[in-house]
Amino acid sequence: MGKKVTDMTGKEFLNSLANGKIDLIQIFLDNMTEIKSPYCVIGGLAVNAYVEPVVSLDIDIVITLKKVEAICRAAERRGLNVEPSQHSVKISSPQSDLRIQLQTDQGKPPPQYKRTNRKRLAPRPDAKYILGDRLF
Repeated sequence: MGKKVTDMTGKEFLNSLANGKIDLIQIFLDNMTEIKSPYCVIGGLAVNAYVEPVVSLDIDIVITLKKVEAICRAAERRGLNVEPSQHSVKISSPQSDLRIQLQTDQGKPPPQYKRTNRKRLAPRPDAKYILGDRLF
């Protein structure tokens, strides 16, 4: 019989909900350490640090764009599925229901949202430097 919920760490609880036969979070964090890439957890899991926790099987992570290819190669070497799309990369495993999503769009809107003759409602924000990369 497995552990009682009250005896589990937060990560053990999440892995149990995700039917985790592997610790996908730890594998991903090991990848990030291996390639020395800074990262920031955003979305539902990040919010859990500040409010009553909610369960989500999606892990949203911001990374530096220059490390995307290295992160994908490291994930594939560890047997994870890597699915790039136009604005993100999804990392998963058949051994866990958790899904990791990396944003790769640099904050640019998709082509259908390009500005035409519409007036700008707010001034464009100044560029910020986060994790060593320029963000808008």
